Amino acid sequence: MMASDGVLYMVVQEVVVVAGPGCVMHGGPQLPDYEPEPPSPADQLNHVNALLASQAALARSTAAQPRFSALLHKRLIVLQRIYHALSRSFHQGSRERDRALMGTGERGPSAELQGMGPALSANEALVELGVQTGLSLLFSILRLGWVNNSGASLCSEVLGTAVAVVQALPPLSLAVESKLPRVGLASLAQLTTFLGDTAKPSSPADRTGRKLSAELLLGLSLQRGSLRYLLEWVHMALTAATTAADDSSDG
Repeated sequence: MMASDGVLYMVVQEVVVVAGPGCVMHGGPQLPDYEPEPPSPADQLNHVNALLASQAALARSTAAQPRFSALLHKRLIVLQRIYHALSRSFHQGSRERDRALMGTGERGPSAELQGMGPALSANEALVELGVQTGLSLLFSILRLGWVNNSGASLCSEVLGTAVAVVQALPPLSLAVESKLPRVGLASLAQLTTFLGDTAKPSSPADRTGRKLSAELLLGLSLQRGSLRYLLEWVHMALTAATTAADDSSDG
């Protein structure tokens, strides 16, 4: 409703179409009443071109005169502005996402902490250091609990809480990656990698842990709102199912 009101405001208030000149009837180029010699081919060609130019000017003046033409021209201007704004915002968002992914994709968080990424303030560097260290510690504790079979219930409880938190988020909360901080994108990539490895049959996690990891990864993929992440999750699930089936048949 707000978008339609904005477009209506643009049509009524902001777009000014200059009215074209009125339809003025011109007689066109005149031929002399009498000439002793017939006109040359060049004179005839110039006369034909002058007639065509006069007819084109008359057609433009006639087409610009009705009110329908003015309204159509105004709507075309509004559409052009809307398309320009959408194209600008889309390409600008794509550039910001590319910069964010280039900053956190191939180099990884450790490279950025070493100064290879964009300059960070002291507070941002401390926050990033704390978040990355905390995630690494959490992942190590979860793996250790699954390996020793002593904290499997605790690991499942942690993953279940994370699944509940992601399910309670508003839809597409992580869709606009350009609005996420760099530490958030890096943490999300690290968490996605951990969950993908945990959901595999070869991971040390138990059946419940693998199931909760797959559910949490699916919830994050839905929140990111991109077909790419959903296809990656489908590929992971199919690979895990195929590997489990092969292992059971070999056993």
